[in-house]
Amino acid sequence: MTPNQEISTNRFYTEFWFICLIVSVGLVSGYNVGFYAFRFADLIFILSIVYFLINKKNRTDKKLIFYYSLLLLYIVVRSTFDAQQYLNLLNTKTLFGMTMTYLTPIIFLVTRNSIFNSKHAKYLLYTACIVSIFSQLGLLLVGEKEASGTVDLGKLFNLGTTMTKVDLLGYQERTITIWRALSIGFAFALIFVRTKPIFRIAGIIGLFLQTAGGGGGRGGLLFVIVTPILLFIFLPNSSKYSLTTKMLIGIAGAIIFSSLYLWAPLGEKFTIKDSGKLVRHEDRAEEIFILFTEGWSGVSAKGGMNARTQGWEEYVDRIFSDQNIFLFGVGLYKGAAFMYTGNMAAHNMILDVWSLIGILGLLLFLIFNYFVIVDMIYLLKVTPKNSYEQVFIYSFAIAVFYFYQPLLFQAVTSDRSYMIVFFLLTGTLRPFANSLNDNQAHEVRLNA
Repeated sequence: MTPNQEISTNRFYTEFWFICLIVSVGLVSGYNVGFYAFRFADLIFILSIVYFLINKKNRTDKKLIFYYSLLLLYIVVRSTFDAQQYLNLLNTKTLFGMTMTYLTPIIFLVTRNSIFNSKHAKYLLYTACIVSIFSQLGLLLVGEKEASGTVDLGKLFNLGTTMTKVDLLGYQERTITIWRALSIGFAFALIFVRTKPIFRIAGIIGLFLQTAGGGGGRGGLLFVIVTPILLFIFLPNSSKYSLTTKMLIGIAGAIIFSSLYLWAPLGEKFTIKDSGKLVRHEDRAEEIFILFTEGWSGVSAKGGMNARTQGWEEYVDRIFSDQNIFLFGVGLYKGAAFMYTGNMAAHNMILDVWSLIGILGLLLFLIFNYFVIVDMIYLLKVTPKNSYEQVFIYSFAIAVFYFYQPLLFQAVTSDRSYMIVFFLLTGTLRPFANSLNDNQAHEVRLNA
């Protein structure tokens, strides 16, 4: 790659993240373009298409291009069929928006082909911390939509809060999720990766601000339980410990962080359940454990996990009850496949995608998630030992793991802004790993 090509590719990357920042801090709202409400975050999707087409020396895995071509063909044919069957303004608007949402993996192809290294990672992590602090202070037009666990600093400093004002920009505040994910990943990495004491203290403070606010989020509770265990198992610097020892230390960390999350010393003591009932946030969060104490039926009967299990049962029964739904789904024009169910959407990426675009669409969607997981494993595999870069690498890996929390428990596969930033972040893993490999190869040549 020539210097000019590198500068050009980096410029593309900078534009993506700059758009993300503008939308996250609430500087730009959406605009009505004919029947459709254009969101500023859509520029990331549009630019991805442009950059993919003009980058003639594309280094993207040819398999990915093939799979995306299949996805594009399938979605276009499926949407064309729906458009012919359901011609009214509301359905057309939903169909257009959902079609764009399910084609967002093009962002993954473009970012995966970009230049990304430790310097870029460092700048993005610092930006993430600043944006998260501003959100917690209530200084942004739109704060975090799902701020479960986050301390509301605005109230502590009598600045008020905007963390709950989530309707001003439609779904655009979802772009702030990328900064929340990176900041909480950074905090975890500073604690668990071998760093100076001052950095570990900074990580503890950061994680305290991200988890000590309560909120009752079940996904957040699972995240702070599972993350310490996985971290200590896979950290390269922990190889001197046996697997049993690593598990025990990880479990101890999980107990500490989950206790802090449930105690929520700087958060609201009550949260509103979906039924409108006011409950303690720890009781709402602990509903996930009903599954282990009373089984699947107990979870469904008592509304544990916000009746997720009941919704999953309804979706599974409906998908398998109709051969056409099983094979082709109900169509993207609906937005949510079975709106008569309790949660409307299944709140699970597999069931939501399957019910809307069928088994083939689901397989194509899972293929891109497969590449995400492969890229994450590869990044961790090439992580240099005893290097400050470990902090940045594990910050990004944890951030991606954080993104899967809503994918498994929320209706985010129908949320284009969320899918845009999901594929933007996950696309960084492979080029990040490539830069590490290039650096290591360069050092080997110098030492030869």
